[in-house]
Amino acid sequence: MVSSLLGILAVLTTAHAAPTFLKSILSNPAFLLPQSDPTPLLRAGEVAIRKAGFSYGPPLLGNSSFFPSGPLGDLRVAADVGIFIKNAAYITLSIEKETPTAGGFTNVSSYELLYKDQWKLSNPSGVAPGFFPIIPSISSFQWNGLPSVPFRLDASIQLATLYRSSAYFYISPNTGDFLPLAIKTNVGSDLIYTPLDEPDDWLLAKMLFNNNDYFFGQIFHLAESHAVAEIVYLAALRTMSGRHPIRAFLDRVMYQAYAARPVGAQVLFNPGGFFDQGAAVNHNAVFSFVDEFYPTLAGPFRCNYLYSNLKTRGLVDCPYGPSLKHFPFAKDATAIVASLRDFFANYVYTYYPTRDLLTSDREIQDWIAEANGAARVLDFPSAPLDRRTTLIDVLTHIAYLTGVSHHALKSNAPSMAAGTLPFHPSAFYKPIPAAKGVSDLVSYLPNLNQSLNQVTLTMRFNRPALREEKGELVEMFSGSAFLKGQPVEVRKGAERFRAEMEAFSRQVESRGFNAEGLNEGCPFLWKVLDPRKIPFFLSV
Repeated sequence: MVSSLLGILAVLTTAHAAPTFLKSILSNPAFLLPQSDPTPLLRAGEVAIRKAGFSYGPPLLGNSSFFPSGPLGDLRVAADVGIFIKNAAYITLSIEKETPTAGGFTNVSSYELLYKDQWKLSNPSGVAPGFFPIIPSISSFQWNGLPSVPFRLDASIQLATLYRSSAYFYISPNTGDFLPLAIKTNVGSDLIYTPLDEPDDWLLAKMLFNNNDYFFGQIFHLAESHAVAEIVYLAALRTMSGRHPIRAFLDRVMYQAYAARPVGAQVLFNPGGFFDQGAAVNHNAVFSFVDEFYPTLAGPFRCNYLYSNLKTRGLVDCPYGPSLKHFPFAKDATAIVASLRDFFANYVYTYYPTRDLLTSDREIQDWIAEANGAARVLDFPSAPLDRRTTLIDVLTHIAYLTGVSHHALKSNAPSMAAGTLPFHPSAFYKPIPAAKGVSDLVSYLPNLNQSLNQVTLTMRFNRPALREEKGELVEMFSGSAFLKGQPVEVRKGAERFRAEMEAFSRQVESRGFNAEGLNEGCPFLWKVLDPRKIPFFLSV
């Protein structure tokens, strides 16, 4: 049996015909549980071929999850990279057309010229409205990393410890506002800055922290979304038929998923690559970071469910401290996750109207066992899977990783606010001062060419042609390949999700400032999670 399967694989890899072959052995396009499949032997053969063809290879990204290898694994990776290259062509050409060739900076405010009336093709959403006028202000700082930084609330004082510097925040007992208290650099003279310092000193301190925040968010997203969703999917590719309804969902949201790591290894985190050209540390720091955070904070599956994660960090329902008066990320992400969960509740109960159908589904049970075994998924629900609500949780979290969490840190987020200059420099170009009293902030910041390298790198992760590609979050369950053969209940569920996301997108788009110049307590309009502006998949 094994030798015959390997023989088939040899033919497949030679002819590059794996997708055609796997389609040809599916006589019925409808998605079916294995118990209901009229061709069980053919289906079992398909799964056996997949298991032989998809192997667990080296992570390519520090000590994170396995990456696909084997005959079918290599074909899948090559196909995903090919799709990425095709999709990336538009943004690459747009950046080349729009990159200015002359200019410079006389003061901090002049960095706005990098963005003003620029990048109409590369970054059509632009920088978040209201962002630039408040660069020097106290009120802008705390909103930059709140969605992503793994800090915890401790009574009224909050400590955000990043890869180097630390920032302290407090909730005002008078207004309930979330405000910065101090920044400790943890390098050089280990200075402690506060809002009471001279404006330029305090602004430099915020830039130092945001430099760390920017690095943290960009690398953390790889370990928290890509590495986790990819290994769960790889376990499914080895254990489930393409006719399984759960595989149908996974195939949909894991579009071009296996392009990120090889592309990153080739041009981003390679010696002398994009990262080395503009970051404060070299590519080795990326792998060290992943080694540290994947097994502890980023990689565990269940403890990173949205609500569980926020509660553990003390950001919602904190039993020992005051609540945050405003939390834009949590508000938007919770709304999207609620719609996702409603869809999956309908989806799971449609295919598993009784618990027995779940417990007797050998492919689902093999998937769970594989994830806990050979795939080494961290903190995954244990086998056997005997509760439909647990499956709903799993699917909701995968959709959250691909369609929400990833884009809060990557995609358009850096170009809209989290990676903009001068507030978020990827590196400093002068030694950090040993004493307070800075007199020339611009001398610490990137010049025009260095700035353009950072700006264009962040924009390479934008997807301005997303609507034309039908890749927006509103389209997560709208693809014909996914809906074809689905029961009417699932189709109605997909329509409800789309309508809810369209309505939410209109709500996000309509946001404006109140009389105090704020929206949800934030001095700029946080629209990062607009379902019409973010992908439903792990975009590169």
